[in-house]
Amino acid sequence: MGSDILKNFSEWIKPSLISRKMPVAVIERPGYSYSLMNSKETLSLGKRLKSSKSKTLYLKRKPTWVFIKKKLLAISSTEIRNLNSKKQVG
Repeated sequence: MGSDILKNFSEWIKPSLISRKMPVAVIERPGYSYSLMNSKETLSLGKRLKSSKSKTLYLKRKPTWVFIKKKLLAISSTEIRNLNSKKQVG
């Protein structure tokens, strides 16, 4: 999930169940970064792994999560979907 969605994760239906069933990777998004990393929103995600361990996230005991910081793109998933649908039409 993007770090912009993390802010509302505790409001999802059964967030604790989601994080117990699968590990979570939180990808940094512009304007939503480290301020959320130690917030109450991350409590239901379980133990935070170092980003260097992200490739083995699926092997770890759940609930587990990782924060991944990469080069940021200032484009939303909605914009990506819209661009993709225009390509399919044209």
